[in-house]
Amino acid sequence: MAPPLPPQLIELLSHTPAMPPPPGVTPNFIDPPNRGPVVLILNCIFLPLTIIAVTIRMVVKGLFVHQLGWDDCMSRMPPFNPTLTLLDTCLLAASTSIIHTACIFSSLNYGFGKHLWDIPALFLTDISNVRHLTASSIPYAAVTLFIKLSILLLYRRVFAIMAKTGRLFHYGTIYGIVIVTLLHIPYIATQIYTVIYCETTEALLQDQFCSHLYTLNISQSAINVATDFYILILPLPRLLELKLPAQRKVGVFVVFAGGFVACVVSIVRLVLMAKTLSLEDSTWNTALTMELS
Repeated sequence: MAPPLPPQLIELLSHTPAMPPPPGVTPNFIDPPNRGPVVLILNCIFLPLTIIAVTIRMVVKGLFVHQLGWDDCMSRMPPFNPTLTLLDTCLLAASTSIIHTACIFSSLNYGFGKHLWDIPALFLTDISNVRHLTASSIPYAAVTLFIKLSILLLYRRVFAIMAKTGRLFHYGTIYGIVIVTLLHIPYIATQIYTVIYCETTEALLQDQFCSHLYTLNISQSAINVATDFYILILPLPRLLELKLPAQRKVGVFVVFAGGFVACVVSIVRLVLMAKTLSLEDSTWNTALTMELS
């Protein structure tokens, strides 16, 4: 535990910005520009929609259709009658989304979304404050894993009804599940390690892992983009084989067009992250990239 700061230093740091402002800019500790509420509003819009969609899915499939698959429940395997449990990938994605939103809401009290020059330096001398600012990266990494697993497991269930699913698609789905899991577990572990151990200047300079955070984060974001496109492209040949009315087939492809837009957004997010992650104004820049998450 670090020794308490002298009163004179506390007074000085309480009136000193955490980062020197650009020329012509005056630090504002009272009502500064803040992108944090924008991120929170976006989460508060889409999170209820997610919860509603997952709830409807579970109610319809569990109570009326009486068929919950691995995309719904990963705790039991056919031919057992699967039941709704907390291991459900959809529920896990929704639950971690709630935790992610809660972390963002908490981080607003610690300077998230503000410029560093609008935050007193004293505030960031407390390591717990810094961890509150970065904690949302952990549930975000978990959300991406559970969403992708749920989609891949859904593919297996939906296209299993086709007589000629094809070995390529079958193994492609299994390969996707394995690769996504193997790549995202280290991603989650990296975020946990970062929040716990990489929040001090000493760690960033001396810890070999922490000193390469920029490369690690960009690499993991690039992997996220690659797996997004893999999941989007994987079922397209199967969709072309579906014998559906033209209007319904158009509707299906519209859904996948939305997935393509999401992949493009993830590329934009990667580019923005590559440009801003190495910059010092991290509290503001992180909010910018999170608006596209």
